[in-house]
Order: sequence, then structure tokens, then C-alpha cells
Amino acid sequence: MDGRYRSLVLATTQVVWTTDAAGQVVEDLPSWRALTGQTAEELLGTGWLDAIHPDDRDRATQAWRRAVDSRQLYELEYRLRRADGSYRVCIARGVPVLNGDGSLREWVGTVNDLTDRRAAEEQLRLESRVNETLHRLGTAFNRELDSERLVQLVADEATALTGATVGAYCVSGVDTPLAVTGGPRQAFAGLQQETPLFGVTFRGAAIVRIDDLRTDARAAGFQPAPDAPLVSYLAVPIVARSGEVLGGLFLGHPAPGWFVEQHERMIVGVASQAAIALENARLYEQLRQSEEKAHKADRRKDEFLAMLGHELRNPLAPIVTALQVLKLRREGALEEELKVIERQVQHLVSLVDDLLDISRITRGKLELKNEPLELSTVAARAIEMASPLFEQRSHRLTVDVPRHGLPVEGDLVRLSQVVANLLTNAAKYTDPQGHIQLSAAHEGDEVVLTVADNGMGIAPDMLASIFDLFVQGGRALDRAEGGLGIGLTLVKTLTNLHRGRATAHSDGPGRGSRFAIHLPALPMGTLEVGGRIPANGPRKRAMVRRLRVLLVDDNLDAAEMLGEILREVGHDVAVASDGPEALRVLDGFPAEVAVLDIGLPVMDGYELARKIAGRSGPLPRLIALTGYGQDQDRARSETAGFERHFVKPVDVDELLAAISDPRRATPTRRS
Repeated sequence: MDGRYRSLVLATTQVVWTTDAAGQVVEDLPSWRALTGQTAEELLGTGWLDAIHPDDRDRATQAWRRAVDSRQLYELEYRLRRADGSYRVCIARGVPVLNGDGSLREWVGTVNDLTDRRAAEEQLRLESRVNETLHRLGTAFNRELDSERLVQLVADEATALTGATVGAYCVSGVDTPLAVTGGPRQAFAGLQQETPLFGVTFRGAAIVRIDDLRTDARAAGFQPAPDAPLVSYLAVPIVARSGEVLGGLFLGHPAPGWFVEQHERMIVGVASQAAIALENARLYEQLRQSEEKAHKADRRKDEFLAMLGHELRNPLAPIVTALQVLKLRREGALEEELKVIERQVQHLVSLVDDLLDISRITRGKLELKNEPLELSTVAARAIEMASPLFEQRSHRLTVDVPRHGLPVEGDLVRLSQVVANLLTNAAKYTDPQGHIQLSAAHEGDEVVLTVADNGMGIAPDMLASIFDLFVQGGRALDRAEGGLGIGLTLVKTLTNLHRGRATAHSDGPGRGSRFAIHLPALPMGTLEVGGRIPANGPRKRAMVRRLRVLLVDDNLDAAEMLGEILREVGHDVAVASDGPEALRVLDGFPAEVAVLDIGLPVMDGYELARKIAGRSGPLPRLIALTGYGQDQDRARSETAGFERHFVKPVDVDELLAAISDPRRATPTRRS
């Protein structure tokens, strides 16, 4: 046969054939012979069936006979031997050709080679599966940040994608055993130790594909488990962008030559995605640990500040009380000395209060008691709080705050603290006889209060952080101005809690500074004219009715000093240092009022209150005097039966008023 004709037939991969009505080939079919290599004699009759693959021949014969007998269309896929001896998947189609009278004249048909098309379709399906797998892995990686679960997910998908019978993974190198994720767990038993076959994936980041582990030299030393044989092997490293080997994927199959180059390319793509996901998981874990470490440090700092404030209050209480005793007994010669002590004690009390406020704020424990206020009320109270420092340093204070017309909503105590902190800050950083100005005005929908001074000013590089915790401006070595760098942090934080903002400005060192708080303005008319103005001037102690008072405090200095004040105003006083002693004292001293510390040894103040409530006969009124001053502490003392809750160091006048309050009836029993 002409070679060019054969080449044309092979190129078209289509054969046209005819048979007689009985389905017998009766004439030469050159295109069939060119495709199959059969001779004309071999294909005549039904000899053409001999070119069909033996496994498909019976099926093809029966299908052809049914078509001839029924005179129906014929269509069948089978493997057909080509002239070079290879088999190709083909589809044969045939139609009956009828005479004019309807009788069957012949059959005409074609044979088309489907192998290339099927291969292309299979490749397309495989690529689609790979894309679906990569998409599914990408979606899962966005949700999953645990390294072990990530690689197990990858190994599962790789096993399914390649048709492997067993898959395994390792995420940390040769010292970590493989984790088998598919197939018998003992299948990779020979890879559990360091072997050339296993280790090369990690040491050299090499891809290993072996058709037969039994004969390949690279598998020396590998002994597969008898009941879980592995023959084909594929190992792909998981490599970070830095070149570090993060782990490996290992696939096995009992058939030789199972894994092909296409499988290798697929698993390399999967491993590449896994590397990115593992790096992200590692970064996430590092970030989580850093955040957890930072949070722990913050918690320790907050707990330290709270404990420091509480512990400082305990020694402050007897100092303040002793000062009150001295003032009651003072003689003219001690007047100036007492003023010095009082100023320094008040300064120390202020520092402790600032520490506790910072602790409350950072732990979210600070609650505001907001109400409509005239800003002049806030300013007046703040001036009263800061005036001792102005007097000490001979500052000239100018006030320009309208008495009415600047309504805001806020907590009077906290807003007064904000303004007082600004005033004391100005006083600390302004030389003696300097000038400080307090002013307030409407600006748009805000009320703005400003504190300006002609003091030492602020360096430009300090302005951005001046409100940060523990930040302070320049000061001399003697630290004469005092402070912890907390006051301005409280200004900013408390102003923010009032939905406002705090700002600072200075033209530079030696040129003074200006601090302002901006607060949302309430509508005009919210407050009646003649709003609240705190009374100024010293308070006088009222005459008291004589009462029996029990003081219980493990700080005996504090208890004795407070007892001295109570005796000075006419009360009978007994002192105990703990709960059991207090109960014994009550047996012979029927107190009408009991002032109890909460943080007592042996039994705390709450338990002591319950013990007292369980006694028979008249019971004393209970007043708490403690270093614990948070809202939950006050609520707990109220539940325990305390009618008042004072925080150390106490304002003695307020405590005396509470003890002598004639409106309080002595209870007979508490349930």
C-alpha cells in the first residue's frame, strides 16, 4: 500500500467501512488495513473482529450481531489494534442502507480514534480536580491555623488526588515520626527512623518518586510491613519561601509505577500551598504568644498598681488620723508644721488615688455617675482642690469661666479631677509667682476649658506623647515637682470617657503650655440658672451625741489614732485587731456602732459582719473602713449589712457625721 495513503489515514484517525446485508466484509477496505495493519484476506467476512482487543472482542461480536439481526443503528467503543501493535480506544458507528422496496442492501459505517480526545478529556478532568482541591485547601487554610491539622488536611487531599492507598505527613523534620493519614498505619513502618529514603526529603528538599521500592537503590534499608506492602513511592517536601523545609508529604501504592510525572506536579502544587499556610500558621502562633505575653504583663501591671494603691492606703490612714488629732490639740507653735505635714500627706493621698484610678480604668472597672452640670461647678471644685499648691508656690490664678451658660453632661467628681489635674500640672511646671489662667467658652457644639501657664513649656518631641502613661516633661534632679506621670493620662482617659478629647500645645521650652479639654455641649436651658456651686471654706465639726464605738483594724496605729479623735469628740471607744478579738470585746462592750476594716486576718470584715449579725440582743450599726474602694467592694459591703463604706484614708468629718447620724436606728437583729 502507498505509504502516503497510510500516513493520511493515520493522521485523520477515521476509517470508513462497508459490509453486505449479512454483516460480512466482501471487498477491500484500504483505510481499515492502513489503520490496523490487517491484509485484505484477514479482514474479509468477520475477520476484522480479530483486530479488536481480545478483552473487548466478545462484546463487540455480540453487539454487531444484534445490530444486524435487528437492523438497528450500531455504536460501540472498543480497543482496536493499530499497525504498530499498540491499542487505541475507538468508537465504531454503522447504519443500515435499504433498497427502494425496503429490503436491506448493505451497512456503511466509520471508526474514529478516541484515544487522544479521551486523554485530553481526562487531563481536563484531572486539572479540574486539582483546581477544585487547591481552591478547597485555600478556603480551609483561611480558617485553619493549626499546623498539625493543616498538614493532615493536605495529606488527605493529596492521597485522594493521586489515588494513593496510603498517605503520611511530617511537619518538623526527621526526628518526628510520620503521621499516617490514610491506609494501614503500619504501611510506612520502615520510615519511622532516619533512613536515606525518608531523610533526603528534609535534608536536600528533593522530590523522590520511585516506581518499585523493592528494586530501587534509593530505598536501601526500607522494609515495608508484610501486611501493608508498598511498591510505588512519592515524597514531596513542604518548603518555605526562605528555603526552610517545613515538612513533607509521603504517598504510597502497592502497584509498581503508580505515580507518574503528572502526580508529581500536582503534589508539588499542593505542597506549595501548604507551605504558605504553615508559614501563616507559624506567624499567627508567634503573634498569639506575643499578645498573650503582653496581656499577662498588662494584667500583672494592673494587679500591681491596684495592690500598691491598697497597701499605700493602709499606712496613710493612721498618718491622716494622727494629723487630725494634732490639729485638735494643736498649739500656735505647731501651726506651720501642721500645714507642711497636711500638704505633703494630701499630695501622697493624691498620688495613691491616681494609681488606683489608672488601675480601675485599665481594667474597665471605672464607672461614671453622669448628670447635667454647669462647667463653672466643675471649675470651682477643681480650684478648691488645687489651691493649696497655688498658695505654696505663690502663683497668680486668673479665672474666666462664666457662672452660667456652659452646660455639659458628666461625673462631677471625675470632671473636677480632670481640671484639678490640669491646674496642679500647670502649678508644678511653673516657677513660683508665675501666672496660670483658667478659662472656658463655647466653640461650635463643644464646651472647651483651657488651662494656660507661662511655665517651662514642652519640647516639640514630647507633645505627641505627653498624655501617655508615666510620661513626664523635663525636670530637675531633685524632682521637686513630684508626680508619677499619671495625671495627664487620667486627664485624657477621663475626658474620652465623657465623649470628649484632650489637647496640648506649647511654643517650646520656656514658653509656657496650654492644655484644653473639649466636651460635648448640652442644649442651652438644660440647667436652671443658679446651678450647683460647691460651698467653699472650712467645715466645722458639729456637736455629737455620745455613742459606744468599736474600731476593728489590724493596723493598730490607724485604729488608735482614729480612736483618739472619736474620744476627743466625746465617744466611748474600744479597739480590736481582728475578728475573734472583736467578738470578745462585744461581750463586755455593747457597741452601738462598729467601724470594721475589711482586710482583716483570721476572718475578713464580711465574715465578722455576719458573725455580729448572728448575735442576740441589740446589734451595732456597721460601717466599713477599708482600702478596697471599687464598685463591687461597695456592693459587697452593702450586701453584708454595712450602712456606709469609707475608703482609707478617710475624711474624718464625714466618718464622724456617719457615726453620729441620728437618722440611723440601732437594729435589733439581722436575718
